[in-house]
Amino acid sequence: FAVALKDFIAKSDKVIFMGHSGLDYDSFGAAMGLQRAVRTAGIEPYIVVDNSPAIDKIVEEVVKIEEYRGMIISPETARDIITMNTLLVIVDTHRPSMLPAPEILDMTNKKIIIDHHRRSTEFITGCSLVYHEAFASSACEMVTEILQYINMGDHLTHLEVSCLYMGILLDTKNFILKTGERTFDAAAYLKRHGLDTVAVKRMFNVGKSDYRQRVTIVSTIENITDNVAVAVADEQYDNIRVVASQAADDMLNIEDVRASFVIYKEGDHIGISGRSFGDINVQLILETLGGGGHLT
Repeated sequence: FAVALKDFIAKSDKVIFMGHSGLDYDSFGAAMGLQRAVRTAGIEPYIVVDNSPAIDKIVEEVVKIEEYRGMIISPETARDIITMNTLLVIVDTHRPSMLPAPEILDMTNKKIIIDHHRRSTEFITGCSLVYHEAFASSACEMVTEILQYINMGDHLTHLEVSCLYMGILLDTKNFILKTGERTFDAAAYLKRHGLDTVAVKRMFNVGKSDYRQRVTIVSTIENITDNVAVAVADEQYDNIRVVASQAADDMLNIEDVRASFVIYKEGDHIGISGRSFGDINVQLILETLGGGGHLT
């Protein structure tokens, strides 16, 4: 797959990376890692970012660097610049309905998927390459392995290494869930190429306001079964999706809670963030409600 991907990159006029709507560290980190391989091949990379408050802090760091100027683009810009010879790399999802700009799927002949979520009945069609590994911890773990096979390690910057590590940390809950030997191998590879774990920890720090909101949500917790807990966000915070997911994570620290759900309002819609240790599949539960996500 790595060799074929490298060949596709070299024969494209540009490469556009697109993850799911509301990017998280895993989808953005995977794109940041692979864009280095694109630059090294002399091709221009772009990363589609929609309204994604979860990654605001890291995006602020990226746009400060001259080399990355113009790389972060909106879905609208992606529609304007894509051609039939553009390589479109979909990371951290395989469902067209999850994309911020699904219409551009038909605007190129070259599509590649890199994803670790359980396969849904809905799947992007017409792909040139598919790397779908449901047993991988994260898209960032998969991308880190790809970069090893095409010898990209020495080219990675400290920020790119940090982005990849942040994606692994997020999806494994700090190396607790879905963590195998390959996950630690990927982390060791990143450490060898300049990973600063203290700097990454600072990137995960939250403001006092967000922390208070999280505690307020968790305080509404109720058990609907012996092992399943639900909390509700009564207020609409600016970054409610991020706060709700963090609150759901915190609820797993409570004794006997094996799955947690936080229900919140976002505009005119109701959102639900689900978390578990893996023995309860929150993805299946939320798919029946029109959502998706991952096993944990």
